[in-house]
Amino acid sequence: MEILFFNNYKEIGEYMYNKAIFGHNITAALFFDDAVGLIRYLLQYDNIDIGGIDIAAMEYNGYSKEYYVTLSEDLTLDVEEAWHIDKYLMAEPDIMLIDGDASSAIIKDISKDNCREIYIGNGCSKDDLLDVIFDNAKIVTNEKDEAVGISFEITESVIDKLNKLCNSNSVDSFVIKHMFK
Repeated sequence: MEILFFNNYKEIGEYMYNKAIFGHNITAALFFDDAVGLIRYLLQYDNIDIGGIDIAAMEYNGYSKEYYVTLSEDLTLDVEEAWHIDKYLMAEPDIMLIDGDASSAIIKDISKDNCREIYIGNGCSKDDLLDVIFDNAKIVTNEKDEAVGISFEITESVIDKLNKLCNSNSVDSFVIKHMFK
């Protein structure tokens, strides 16, 4: 799945708007604060119509999961809770943007070619870097097939992913080596 980074709501809003005007139905699965920020930006466009907006702070409705912010190809904005009773509602966008911390159950029935993992804001944390590194880890076992450690290989492709995650070209083997001290 492709990873996209947006510095702010303007960038993600413009991305969604440009996809919609070229005939794509695009949905972003976001948590409350990011959903509200995106909605505020999208409502600045004069030609976006409101289909329905159903969103409230957790203090008002007890809901703390993701919201679907959808901009359809006819520039209609709809916002709804992604979770209902005991499951995630099925979304069928042409393009699904999903917050990196959102539940993967949201995209289980969507082609991975149509999904983009997104991050809003600058920078990356040490935890983000470690997630990429340990995604390639393997359990090391002894002759009794007992786990005795973890092995991972830092290849150029992993370093490229880390640089993309950090929106820079500053991650190298020196940085990685010092992360584990």
